[in-house]
Amino acid sequence: SSALVFMAFLAAEPVARLSLMRHSEYCVYVRDLRVINCLEQDESEVVVVEMLRHVSRNVAELRVGGALLARASSIDATKLTRLGFATSGLADVYAFARRRDARESFGASHAAIHVYDIEKCIDFFSLLEYRTTSTFLSSGARCAWLSVPWSSLALELIEVPRVLQTKGVAPTSDPSSVGIKHLCVDVTPRCSYLHGFLEDLQRRSEEQFGRRLRVLTAPHQQMMGSLVAEVALIRAPDGVEIELLRRAAELTHEMLPDWEVQTAEE
Repeated sequence: SSALVFMAFLAAEPVARLSLMRHSEYCVYVRDLRVINCLEQDESEVVVVEMLRHVSRNVAELRVGGALLARASSIDATKLTRLGFATSGLADVYAFARRRDARESFGASHAAIHVYDIEKCIDFFSLLEYRTTSTFLSSGARCAWLSVPWSSLALELIEVPRVLQTKGVAPTSDPSSVGIKHLCVDVTPRCSYLHGFLEDLQRRSEEQFGRRLRVLTAPHQQMMGSLVAEVALIRAPDGVEIELLRRAAELTHEMLPDWEVQTAEE
């Protein structure tokens, strides 16, 4: 672990101080955060949020999508939530989610999903803080563009007109079919523990929408080349499979590709 200290200045005067502690290659903790000079509450919150966004863009572990975390008492939790932190999957640990302004454009790269019930799907993705930034019609179909402040992955939901809807689930549920298998959402910036994060999603889904998420594969550790990750698979309302992935570590020693290992064994 190593410490980092950032200062914010206003008219050449220091106004805020942020101290960080590197925890792992995908995790940084806030060790201390304070406003030095007396500012109005609204002003101090703006300064602090901009500092947090600055470190998210410039600290190596965060620039690659790591989590900026803060431990909090019940009193601190309210303050952290106001600054843009959200529950992370571990009790009393919050992750900084408001990494950019919701109105800020993040490019046109996105995943487009055909759905039968666009409102229900908007509800589903809101559990991951996705918000509708625009709605429009395309060839008569209702569409919604969703974005989230902690990821560059935008979503375009396209509602299949009722007259064209057929019963059945998405073809991705068939392991023998070809084409796109699932949509992966990298929740590393929002998550410190995937089991707890999924439990929190379930709790909020029941509280807000009165229904549980369908979990296809429970959280487990998986190797992807040199990447050690936690992954889980859930199903969106209209059948699309969503993989939740949290990066845990990157192995530094060279590994023989699995295909070559299998060939050697044969």
